[in-house]
Amino acid sequence: MKYAVPFVLCLAACGGSSSAGAPAVIQLSSAGVDHNSVVIPSGGQVHFVNNDTADHSMTSDCTEVSTGKLTHGQGFTSPALTGPKACNFSDALNSSATSFQGTVTVKAPSAGGGGSGY
Repeated sequence: MKYAVPFVLCLAACGGSSSAGAPAVIQLSSAGVDHNSVVIPSGGQVHFVNNDTADHSMTSDCTEVSTGKLTHGQGFTSPALTGPKACNFSDALNSSATSFQGTVTVKAPSAGGGGSGY
């Protein structure tokens, strides 16, 4: 029983697998994106949320990550993404602003389904 607490702490620190089904969230504000590098499992999704008063339109070389125009308060969730691949994104309405650029990295599918989640 003395091993239960360290194991639980490791799961919390390592991210565990309970949140694997939730989309990775990228929030947009006047300062830019809050995460410019996101790693998701194959089959995962990404969700952009516009918390800025200005409009944004995230475009990507992976068309399924392109949001179209998002006004204040709007969000966009991608379909399930299969990897491995890297999807670079930027704001088409602020193309010169590096603070609105980033990458969603989609991992390769796990072979046995019982991987560590990394």
